[in-house]
Amino acid sequence: MYVLGIETHVAADCPGRDPEVMRQMANKLSPDNASNAGLRVVGAFMNCPQPTTPGTHEGYFLVEASDEQSVATYFDPPCKLAVQQVWSIAEQVQKMMR
Repeated sequence: MYVLGIETHVAADCPGRDPEVMRQMANKLSPDNASNAGLRVVGAFMNCPQPTTPGTHEGYFLVEASDEQSVATYFDPPCKLAVQQVWSIAEQVQKMMR
């Protein structure tokens, strides 16, 4: 299953300002570490180029996992993710075309 995790914070509270948090995030995104947890991080994206970018920051994590809770647990800390299952649009279209 695919799970989308979303983390939201304001610029003033951006964890990107803390080198230790960034080390933790690099560790979480490591293919080997994710695999050891039974996960595969398909992609990780954010809507702000720098920790000082004004406004609300959002991080998006697309993860292949057996369940939603395993993704939330894996990323905490440093992130408290809101998680939900998502589906491939291409796969859904193919199913409908059969």
